[in-house]
Amino acid sequence: AEPADAYWQLYRQTALRRLGRAVEAGDLVPAGAQAAELEFQKGVAALATDKAAAKAHFQQTIKLGPVSLIEVCAAHNELSRL
Repeated sequence: AEPADAYWQLYRQTALRRLGRAVEAGDLVPAGAQAAELEFQKGVAALATDKAAAKAHFQQTIKLGPVSLIEVCAAHNELSRL
């Protein structure tokens, strides 16, 4: 992975949040991100502090993404946990 790559930064921030570690504040919108992928990552970022926002982002992921997109499957899984 390239440390300067926008996707790498996005996934790294998501992983750190899932581990309960602090990350620097910043915009979660990487250049060129697809809408469904972005919604999923926003949902993951919101899980710890705003379950309603996370749910809305996961629902939007499902609405925007093709069924074959892994984030769509993961969004269904996250919604079943909420």
